[in-house]
Amino acid sequence: MRACAKRRDEGRSTARRWVRCAAAMVAASCMLAAVPSGPSGGSIVVGASKAVLEDYQISGGINDLEIDASEFFQGSQQRPKLEILKPDNGEVLDTGTVDIQLRVEGYGGQFPSQLHDSRICLGLASGGARVLENCFEQANMMTVFHASNLEPGASYMLRVVLFERSQALAVSVRSFRVGAVSFTGLEGTEGVQAVTIQTALQVAMEQHKSQNVEQAEDIYREVLAQHPAHADALHLMGLVHYQKGDPLTAIGYIEGALQHMNRTSVQVVNYHNSLGECLRAAGRYEDAVVHFEQALAINPDYINAKFNLGLTYQSLNEIDRSIVLYAQIAEATYTLTPAQLYELGFDDAMALEATIRQCDLLQLREEL
Repeated sequence: MRACAKRRDEGRSTARRWVRCAAAMVAASCMLAAVPSGPSGGSIVVGASKAVLEDYQISGGINDLEIDASEFFQGSQQRPKLEILKPDNGEVLDTGTVDIQLRVEGYGGQFPSQLHDSRICLGLASGGARVLENCFEQANMMTVFHASNLEPGASYMLRVVLFERSQALAVSVRSFRVGAVSFTGLEGTEGVQAVTIQTALQVAMEQHKSQNVEQAEDIYREVLAQHPAHADALHLMGLVHYQKGDPLTAIGYIEGALQHMNRTSVQVVNYHNSLGECLRAAGRYEDAVVHFEQALAINPDYINAKFNLGLTYQSLNEIDRSIVLYAQIAEATYTLTPAQLYELGFDDAMALEATIRQCDLLQLREEL
């Protein structure tokens, strides 16, 4: 108990703060570049480009996805399959950049081949007007292309054609949209300015951390109106309701975030921890344990989840388990570097409270 009291008296270590999110505006010409899986690639400046191949034209509106095969297939005996893997059809982009991923099958047993003298031609149209168009020689096996500086709020039709010696062998079409939220009075701008979803969320998070919860909530709602399955916006909206004392509504949003998240996202552990905390606040302790344990299964050192799990076990009167978790949090103050503590969600007040709770539970256990 002396050691426990000593830890309590040592107080708090250096405070940790979130890194400030800055809203940045991008105003530049649209760019398209090949991302080679081999040596090198090419690039296009949208808006200043000229058609590289005269008989390849972008036409029609964004929803004009019907293709007349006779327009393209002229005299070739081969019918390879060209497929656009990314972006998904109808996808709403968070940012003004997109990776275009292609797959070609049934093209002479391999793709690409220098013997075929083949080219991949990409074109983007928006609002019925051609935005860019360019072709890439396929000697370097380019099947991934990167488009950047797309306009927030704009819808695009992407058309990709595989050519061999000026004959079109295969074509694929895809439509997508760049999500946008409108703001007034952004620094460096005048009037109403449309920004990408990513930038809007950065602004909202800054408002959220500054305790301007209502302003943040309005932005989250705008994002979800455009992209109802946006995992980060669902999670953040859940946190808003949790802070407003409505864990039941928060649970629904964060469950949605888990349902729609990218399974490889680094945010998965945070989603599980947040859902566990909302379940704990709603008195659903057994369900909360499940999600805290899932968070710790992903990151065994995640201090926030350890603390919340300790609180939950304490509510379930599982004192020994709580003591172990509180002790681990207190010990981390001495064994981990400041950078490690920050990455693991360390908070001074949390560490101090964990030490106090550990001491109180040890004393309670002795009395029992």
